[in-house]
Amino acid sequence: MCSELRSTEFFVFSKGPAPVFPELDPGICRISFLKKGDGLVSRLHEKRWVLPRLLKKNKIRALLVPDISDVLRTPVPQFLFVQDTAVYTSKSLPVLQKLAGIVVSSGLLKETLVQRTGIDPEKIIAVEGVLMPCLKPLELTALVDFKDRVTAGREFFICADTHWSREQLLTLLRAFSRFKKMQQSGWKLLLTQRGRHPGPWFSGAFDVLDTYKYRDDVILFEGSGLQDYAAAVGAAYAAITFQQDEGFPAVAGEALACQIPLIAAATGSKPLHPDIFLFDAAEEASLAQQLMELYKNEALRQQFIQRYGAHPLKLTPETGLGLLKKRLLQA
Repeated sequence: MCSELRSTEFFVFSKGPAPVFPELDPGICRISFLKKGDGLVSRLHEKRWVLPRLLKKNKIRALLVPDISDVLRTPVPQFLFVQDTAVYTSKSLPVLQKLAGIVVSSGLLKETLVQRTGIDPEKIIAVEGVLMPCLKPLELTALVDFKDRVTAGREFFICADTHWSREQLLTLLRAFSRFKKMQQSGWKLLLTQRGRHPGPWFSGAFDVLDTYKYRDDVILFEGSGLQDYAAAVGAAYAAITFQQDEGFPAVAGEALACQIPLIAAATGSKPLHPDIFLFDAAEEASLAQQLMELYKNEALRQQFIQRYGAHPLKLTPETGLGLLKKRLLQA
């Protein structure tokens, strides 16, 4: 970040597409790191010499990086943007403590990070509603291609939640069982952790699939990149989320950005968006009813798409962005 925070001076260093910061794009300047395939010597030279010299030459005061492995050996204060799918433990604490700050996308992720690493919560900035890039309505050709490649051409529901518990997964599977019994078709249920395979981090929960009656219709999805995740969301018939983070859960915003119906767990607060479909998170019959209603009523689904297209979601993460700007300028 240069001496004054203007949108054209917001630098993100990344191996790939950077996270989307509402209200700042397209003014973010992205500078790409070399990738794994570019060779170890080249990448070490870049991290130790090329990038630090670039920062010094441009008098950049602070740096935002999206991966802990991208932290540089430089006196420039660095802020780590923690992806929702990243899992850090106390072993990461030495590197995390060297950072000027850590940026997360929800209050829930902040709480989880503090519990797992013991990092000072004052060091963590929550900027809610930060979405993956590349998410938009999918063209028909791409939609058909994804379904042919992943679900054997079948329609499917997607649940891309960041955090999975055994109880939530059981509710989802039982609701899907009710749906399958009612409509007797080959529809699929695609489960992912925002584009990553959810099994490694939540193996205790996903063990229940071993004895699940419709396990052949459940797909644990891992994409090869952001475009694959965007295709998975855009090709879905509808998205399901149990997440009830403070603010707006990213997976909910990403489903709406792709203009597919969103079925979300009801909370005591104001609904995430007036046109989403709500269910009782503790009752599989409630979720099954919403799945069946959307299946039977294609007109209802089209009405949602039309209404949402006319009144899209407007994320307002001003509080977190304001704190982020302040901290960057103070660095």
